[in-house]
Amino acid sequence: MSEITRELESAEPSGAMLDLLLGADLSTLTAEQQVTAFVMARKITAVADHARLCILRGFDDLAEMSMATHESEQSLFRQQERAEVLDRLPRLCEQLRRGEIDLRRLETVDERVVHLDPATIPQIEDQLVEVAAELTRTQLARRTTKLVAEADPLGYEQRRQKARDTERRIEFYPLPNGMAELRIRMSAIDARQCYDIATADARALCKDCRTTDQ
Repeated sequence: MSEITRELESAEPSGAMLDLLLGADLSTLTAEQQVTAFVMARKITAVADHARLCILRGFDDLAEMSMATHESEQSLFRQQERAEVLDRLPRLCEQLRRGEIDLRRLETVDERVVHLDPATIPQIEDQLVEVAAELTRTQLARRTTKLVAEADPLGYEQRRQKARDTERRIEFYPLPNGMAELRIRMSAIDARQCYDIATADARALCKDCRTTDQ
């Protein structure tokens, strides 16, 4: 499949890109072509996510949408609320449409700026729009948190204290094969300390076949 070339990694998603991906025998691609095809698939997913946000933003009959998608109205309502990001962060949303960032990175920024004065948000977006495509989601989260704290220090501290008091919890999730996952939500400082102590204890044990995580 010689048509799948590295230049496509910097191209905007399009119908032609989707046709090329759907028509390819992915098992015959070289390793380099598989990387390119993976980037193409991410771009197509991003433009589809952008389209979904645009549709939900102005859609009235969620009951009809629920029947068509077999998804609860409550879930669709939450997604419709998140579609307000199109107005809050228009330039980052345009990057989503062009496949330069993915939906998770867009939502990472939005959940940190949503409580700000609307007049402040464009100032933060100004500083993110040039770098968002080059950052991982974790890096983008840290950058956005720092900008929010600088732009609204009092509000950030109030929200931080409120979250520390009201959002702490322990949750239990059953998993296959007789396993389960225990999730603890706490302040970032406390969580980091717990993680570092547990990691240090694990590394101090006698070496055996288990990994540090195990």
